[in-house]
Amino acid sequence: MLREIESNKKCYDPLVVSIGPYHHGKPELQAWEKVKIRFAHQFHRACGDQESIEELHAYVAKVADSARECYEEGSTTEDCDDESFSRMMFLDGCFVLQYMYILTRTQINYSMEPKEVGSLLDVKTYQRAFVWRDLFLLENQIPY
Repeated sequence: MLREIESNKKCYDPLVVSIGPYHHGKPELQAWEKVKIRFAHQFHRACGDQESIEELHAYVAKVADSARECYEEGSTTEDCDDESFSRMMFLDGCFVLQYMYILTRTQINYSMEPKEVGSLLDVKTYQRAFVWRDLFLLENQIPY
């Protein structure tokens, strides 16, 4: 109901990064899909490379049906085949975890300038605020 009011749409739609299926595939958010892949590899390395990235994806694929059930019937999840859905969940999950890992790691070093943190994330300082905003949107989340 509130989402249908034109002036409220900005409160529901991500500005830079989509997380989960509702906004996945929107052309204006595609630039960050490459960032998600890079962050997935960074996250894999940060976890110690104990298992291959394919094995980690397989764990997500095993719970994809359960994750899909967390979204309302008739949603965009029905447009994704199982492989696409589990890949999206895997990349989005890795992105969120790696993003938080980098931010918490850099917060310990309070002497870092915002530009330095931005270069670790490989994003501009102003984009960080948009990413945080997008991560907290109700329609831009993944289950668990």
